[in-house]
Amino acid sequence: MIAKFNVDSKPFSVEEKFTVFAEEAPEIYTYKLINTYPHDKNAYTQGLEFYKGSFTKVLGNMVFLRFEKQIKDWKG
Repeated sequence: MIAKFNVDSKPFSVEEKFTVFAEEAPEIYTYKLINTYPHDKNAYTQGLEFYKGSFTKVLGNMVFLRFEKQIKDWKG
């Protein structure tokens, strides 16, 4: 973590490194790229979700929000 601040108009920064350990180890996933899909350059990716065998990308901007299913039949 880096904290940047000013004291009497003089800039200072402090950097500290730390490790956070979970109570349980996270599950490790592997993947294999099987296809690519075009991306709408007028939108940005708001989120990715893997749920019940489908991988979904959520796109949006200030005007719209859209869900795009990227992988319909996941073979995980």
